[in-house]
Amino acid sequence: MYVTKLNRLTNTEIDDLIRRAEEITLTGSCCPRKCGINREKNPPPCGAVPDKMKIASIAKHMGEEPPVSGIKGACNVFFSGCTMKCVFCQNFPFSQLHNGKDYSIDEFCEKLLKYQSRGVHNINLVTSDQYLLLVLKSLKQLKTELHIPIAYNCSGYHTPELLSIADAFTDIYLYDMKYYASDAAEKYSGVKNYSSISRQGAEYILSKNDCWIEENGILKSGVIFRHLVLPGNSDDSINLIKYAGELKKKYAHFRVSVMSQYFPAYKVNDGNDYAELKNKLSVYEYDEVMREAELQCPDGWFQELNADGGC
Repeated sequence: MYVTKLNRLTNTEIDDLIRRAEEITLTGSCCPRKCGINREKNPPPCGAVPDKMKIASIAKHMGEEPPVSGIKGACNVFFSGCTMKCVFCQNFPFSQLHNGKDYSIDEFCEKLLKYQSRGVHNINLVTSDQYLLLVLKSLKQLKTELHIPIAYNCSGYHTPELLSIADAFTDIYLYDMKYYASDAAEKYSGVKNYSSISRQGAEYILSKNDCWIEENGILKSGVIFRHLVLPGNSDDSINLIKYAGELKKKYAHFRVSVMSQYFPAYKVNDGNDYAELKNKLSVYEYDEVMREAELQCPDGWFQELNADGGC
């Protein structure tokens, strides 16, 4: 039976992780933007508050990859705020507008244990970077009670220090790889160095987690790279898939998930600055990406695309 990373940590190790997380949190260096804002004094752009976690929802979710959702679902925790500024974000009411409810550590722990008792396969932390310190304090409290894997569902835009802390308790990575080219990342997500940072992070987590552990078809430990294909950007997607193919030569035990669920949302619909993203994803450009993915990473997952440009 798989023993989670959290259950393997000693109290001394957790205390050290908390100390390290506190240092990067209070110095405003927990993401590559390195805003330098001490959130005990002022709120940072990501919207994180110092003493509570702002969360949009905590609920059972069946929409992840098959071995993640399984038959009983994942407990998805959608944190409010995000270190990215994607103009097409489909979750913008809470990622960008910071909608949500404040949870204390005790309230958060109670919720996770409730969903564990209902049989979910894992705890899926969605964009939790800005609350890493409070997540760790919660996990310390849950150490002897929480026994299901923890999934780190993230943007792919992280500092090495944050990833090294998160890796200590992360069993499953659902790791976005949004772009191959830096100009696309800057235009659509407001970050100049996403491409190099995401690839550095990808290779780091693979160096620490080059394994794939399933029990009865349910993922216990492993890395899944996710990529959402954007209209008008199929060439960038193909280059990214080719990069994943190169990674496969060195790290065999990961999967790629190609997603077609794009629809025009958030700032895409304001003005004409992102006119190409106002379109639906075409069958032709998605098929191009799919052919490359089937060649480079045939053991992954590929969302279907219907004739209307939706999954």
